[in-house]
Amino acid sequence: GLADLMGRRRTMLVAGVFLVAAMLAVAFSQHAWQFAAASVLSAVGRALSSGPIESWYVDTVRAADPEASLRAGLSRGWAVEAVALGVAAIVGGAVPQWFDGLAADGLLVPFSIPALAAAGLAVVSMVATALLMTEPPRTAAPVGLGATLRGVPGQVADGVRLAWHDPVIRLLVGRTAMIGTSLFVLEILTPLQFAALLGGPEKAAAAYGVVVTAAFLGSAAGAAA
Repeated sequence: GLADLMGRRRTMLVAGVFLVAAMLAVAFSQHAWQFAAASVLSAVGRALSSGPIESWYVDTVRAADPEASLRAGLSRGWAVEAVALGVAAIVGGAVPQWFDGLAADGLLVPFSIPALAAAGLAVVSMVATALLMTEPPRTAAPVGLGATLRGVPGQVADGVRLAWHDPVIRLLVGRTAMIGTSLFVLEILTPLQFAALLGGPEKAAAAYGVVVTAAFLGSAAGAAA
C-alpha cells in the first residue's frame, strides 16, 4: 500500500532503515524483549521491502515497452538474489567460529559479527537504491505522511479484492502464504536441532549455512531455468 501511495523507491529506503536497525538490535541484544523488538523491526523492514522492487521493475519495463516480457528479467533477478543469499548463508555460518574468542556473555558475542556485517550491507543496499532506482515523476499531488498512512487500508483492501476475484492471483497468494509459513518454521527450529545434534551453536551455524546455501543455489538454478 505504501509503495503505491508514496513510491517504490521511498518505500525501499524506509524499509532499509528498519532492516539496519533490526540487524544492529540483533548484534547487541542480550535479553528476550530486545530480541523480540529486533524481530518486530525485521518484520516491518521485510514487509516493506517485499514487492516494491518487483513493482518498480514492472513499471519501468512497461513504460519502455508495453509488450515486453517480464518473465526473463524477474527470473534472472531472483536467480542473482538466491545466489547472493546462498553465499551470505555460508559466510554468515562460518564467521561466528572465527570470533569464538569473544565472551559468550559480553556485549558482543560471536553471533553479533554476522549481524553487524548484515547491517553494513543493508546500508550499502540503501545507497544503491537511492542512486540507481529512478522513478518517473509522480503525477499525483504530494500527499502528507498522515494522509498516506490513512490511505493504506483502502489500498490493501483493493489488493485483497483483486486477489480474491482473480483465480491466478488467489493461487499465487495462497502458495506464498504456505511457503512463508513453512520457511519461518524451518528457520526457527532447524538451527536448534542442529545445535542439539552437533554439540554447540557455532558448529550448528556452519552446518546450517551449508544446508541453506544448497537450498538457495537450488532456487537460483530453478529461477534461471
